Amino acid sequence: MRQRLVTDEVPHYLLLAIAATAVRYSMHDFFKQHQNAAAKAYARASWLILLERFFATDQSPDVTMAQATAILAVIDYTAGHHRLGWVKVGLAIRLVQDLKLSAEPDPALPTWQKEETRRVFWSMYILDKFFACSRTRPVSILDADCTVALPCEEESFREGTQAASMPTLAIMRDPFDFASRIRLGSFPVLIMMCSLLSRSMRSILQDGRITVPCWDSRSDFAETSSILLSFESMHTSGEADLEAYIKDSFGTYEGFDRQKVGHFVWARGMYHLCGLMLYHPLTLYRHRLAYGQGFPSTFAREIMSRCRNHLARLTDLLAMVLSTGCCARGSFLGYMAAQAAIAHKLFSHCLDQDVATQSHTSLVTCSQFLLQPPVCWASYNTMAAAVNDYDIEPDLAQCLIDVASPPTLEMKSTQMDRLRGIVDYAWLSDGDRAKFLGGTPAFNFDASVGDWPTPFGFDDPSSFFMMPSDEGNTGFDFTSSADSMYGVYSGR
Repeated sequence: MRQRLVTDEVPHYLLLAIAATAVRYSMHDFFKQHQNAAAKAYARASWLILLERFFATDQSPDVTMAQATAILAVIDYTAGHHRLGWVKVGLAIRLVQDLKLSAEPDPALPTWQKEETRRVFWSMYILDKFFACSRTRPVSILDADCTVALPCEEESFREGTQAASMPTLAIMRDPFDFASRIRLGSFPVLIMMCSLLSRSMRSILQDGRITVPCWDSRSDFAETSSILLSFESMHTSGEADLEAYIKDSFGTYEGFDRQKVGHFVWARGMYHLCGLMLYHPLTLYRHRLAYGQGFPSTFAREIMSRCRNHLARLTDLLAMVLSTGCCARGSFLGYMAAQAAIAHKLFSHCLDQDVATQSHTSLVTCSQFLLQPPVCWASYNTMAAAVNDYDIEPDLAQCLIDVASPPTLEMKSTQMDRLRGIVDYAWLSDGDRAKFLGGTPAFNFDASVGDWPTPFGFDDPSSFFMMPSDEGNTGFDFTSSADSMYGVYSGR
């Protein structure tokens, strides 16, 4: 992308889409107090151009159309219009599938361009997994269809040099191939964690009768747990003092290498989110209810312990991001914070006072992550309101987290729906629900691009996207399709 900016090869609709995301992080005097209005204007202008290209001409699609559509999907989704976002990301996915980006690129392409197309595809893959964290929205990209190599090391990508051969996502099928995994950077690990996220979410959102007990090695739960455990050694470095580890590993004379630390934070955060969802008290409750007195109590205690451990580590990670400002608080990090907060609310009813006290303290940390200024995504406010409004009955909470005795309290369907709704990303991001509850109003396209200068008015267009960040760093680079969602750079 940077090379295309220098040669003025980036189409206007993509520049406008990038501007719609980048402006919310800008501290430029012109945009103070007006980031939302400018973002709406730029997004609307970009979408109108894309609509004409999609439906009014017979032009063949290209990568930039997929990038711009994905960025606009994120803007819609995080502004409360999750249905529009869902449709747009589906369109972006169809574009990359039509371009056959799920397979290896043409060997004749320059090295940097081949890696760019790989990263565009994997950005779409990640967005697909994020948007599918919902009860009614399946993934569109199947792991079996992904034969393109995982992203290379960041240094090789930045320099445009030929990197060592990278494995494909098929490496997930061999969870004990530690020799291959150990050389992977954080970005490929993030992708594998997103693959695992779908399986973990299925455990908590699925309906229907349980036919195989979760402690049985033949169950999906046991298989997913085995894969998750195989990544444990990759996510324990620096646990004792995460802030010091981040500074030592990713610190620069200007602050942090934001792309590298972003990959690291997201990969580790996704790992612990997978653990939290897989071992969630609601998942365990369904299995304990199904097997009653036959459910092994030692296994139940072990699963609950794993859940609390992942929850604690995820909270520590969020606290570190908040205190250091090492990377932007991307919108899906807000979902992680919301899920951690809801789990802490459950454990605050624990009969063990030490656990309950720690949960109350950690709940404050997660709430601060969502509410502490600057809040650049409307979805943060929407999710914070949902967390604040969520109150679970103490006896039901204790039934979910107390594994010392069988679950004698059977949930009503409305209670089960409420618990599942609170982990549904679409429901949490619903602007209409927030408006009904008196929260953040939904995003609407009522601004005109004529009210704001376009990026094309700058002598150097790239300077528009590298304005000072209001997260306390020198700048934030939004030059990829998925950057706006997970705050890490994956385009060029």
